[in-house]
Amino acid sequence: FENKNRRLKRPLSAHLSIHKLQNNMIISMTHRFTGVILCGIPFGLATVAILLPESYPYYLEILECMNLSRFMITTGKFLVVLPFSFHYLNGIRHLIWDLGYWLTIKEVDRSGYVVLLLAVVLSFHL
Repeated sequence: FENKNRRLKRPLSAHLSIHKLQNNMIISMTHRFTGVILCGIPFGLATVAILLPESYPYYLEILECMNLSRFMITTGKFLVVLPFSFHYLNGIRHLIWDLGYWLTIKEVDRSGYVVLLLAVVLSFHL
């Protein structure tokens, strides 16, 4: 059995490479990734705040001296808020699933696109 699998160059166990990439897989991985990132950000910021030699106003002044354009500031804010918006809205989607709604393949796909669209709209609004 193992020799045949080696000869056919089959993986030892099921692997992501044997599955066709679908939107729901990407949304699921993104939800997990944003959860890890959003959990790690406070710890990273706290660590940096402890280790940096200067106080907060000093670094804020450096940012102000960079004279960033309005576009750069808006883009930065959008990129900071987007993971929060996506994770929040996708969490609500999961709660709706827990109640037994939107569980058909068509509804799962549609709700995924709605979450992506609403996350972008909410991020622009904030």
